[in-house]
Amino acid sequence: MQDLDPAAREELKRLLPEITRGIEELHKDEWYPLGRLVEVCTTIDQVYGDAERGFAAIKGCGRYIAEEGASTYLKLVLKIVTPRLFVRQFPTLWKRYHDFGELTIDTGGLDQNRATIFMPAYPCVRGLSTGWIEYAFTLFKTQVRIESNWPWRAPVPDRLELRLHWD
Repeated sequence: MQDLDPAAREELKRLLPEITRGIEELHKDEWYPLGRLVEVCTTIDQVYGDAERGFAAIKGCGRYIAEEGASTYLKLVLKIVTPRLFVRQFPTLWKRYHDFGELTIDTGGLDQNRATIFMPAYPCVRGLSTGWIEYAFTLFKTQVRIESNWPWRAPVPDRLELRLHWD
């Protein structure tokens, strides 16, 4: 959020006082109500004004969640499993962070380093998930491309589809 102009940064601090107090008050691996997460992410997105910059900021939040939430054990596991095995674990990871809905995967393209993920949609989940997945793939030292059926800031669909392609 360093790229915000001073007025926008002040607006964000006014709207989200926890930003001023610092995110160190948040605890790793602790569950927080989805409604509050959505409120924080939506506010961050809106303060950026431009949809592309807002999406990048929310991807950054997803990356932060992945970096801070990944235990040392998980980071070690990610160094020895393949992206294909990791993608197969997405439904289990969904259940770790969400207490509703089901994430499913079309694994028909795994041999070509492709997978399609289907999950319940809520505001900002596309940006959060994209940032989280991109971070995980950096641990594989692999580039991932993620496409979606949901344009950023469009009305929230019932189901989000993410199409992954990696090297």
